[in-house]
Amino acid sequence: MKKLAVIFIVLIQILFASNLPEPDLDIFFDENATNKQIDAGLDQILDFLSQNPHRVNDEFGEFNDRLFSPFIYNLKIIKTGKFDFERIKKALKFKPDLNYKFMIFTPIDTVIALGINSDGKYKFDQKETIRLIDLLVANGADIGSPELLRTACNVEAFEIFSHLLSKGARGDKDVMLCVAGGIAIFMGQNGASPIANAPLDPKIRQFAKTSKFTEFYRDKMRYLEELLKFEPLSEFEAKELEVFTKLSAILDSEDMVKFLLKNGVCRQENLQTSCENLKKYATHYEAKESQKLINEVR
Repeated sequence: MKKLAVIFIVLIQILFASNLPEPDLDIFFDENATNKQIDAGLDQILDFLSQNPHRVNDEFGEFNDRLFSPFIYNLKIIKTGKFDFERIKKALKFKPDLNYKFMIFTPIDTVIALGINSDGKYKFDQKETIRLIDLLVANGADIGSPELLRTACNVEAFEIFSHLLSKGARGDKDVMLCVAGGIAIFMGQNGASPIANAPLDPKIRQFAKTSKFTEFYRDKMRYLEELLKFEPLSEFEAKELEVFTKLSAILDSEDMVKFLLKNGVCRQENLQTSCENLKKYATHYEAKESQKLINEVR
């Protein structure tokens, strides 16, 4: 009898829930929306789900979004940098699939990406974001998304990056490009863009020896050094390794060449192509310090 009663209740909910208005997701993207309006919109979703739990993974609105997304992405979060854990936990009780794509991001990707500031830095409290990531993972979110580490690197969220690795996130894709690209952009912002013209602008190597550059370089290289605790350099994308070796030659950077050599370039058989590229670019750009280091390995 109890089983029949449960089935009857579920059927009643399905039959009569269609009379309830569907949540309007536009309010969460409205720049003029108040925090009170966003809170009311989230509560409306929770009320809707309480009557329509079977629709938790339905798609709504112009972007075919799901009802869980506003709990981790809305204008209130962007303005305050705070996540509403109380409402998020209530939404998770309806057991939403947490591996769908919101525009181009999964929910965990979104949590990381929306924290980027106008200066490209992560503006949220990384510990709070880590807390939310762990909550999502505990409720079924896949930490294996190939975009996760790259996104954390791009927004300069090292604590999140390190935590993702410790939880099992893998995939070197684009992390080395994130580091090399970040270095190149930083140099361009300081009037020393490492454009590979011949002859090279003397300002490129002059700036690469300044304390300002060294401080930035060390901050960016943390991401590769942390990743290498879990994945060998030999598993990195060949094209990314080539970009990095080329940049090291353009800058004639002892630190970058030492990093490559220390991690097996010119010693491991499956990295011989990268070794040849390093030699080629060092010769082409007359990187004397780099050539000296490479010759010492022979």
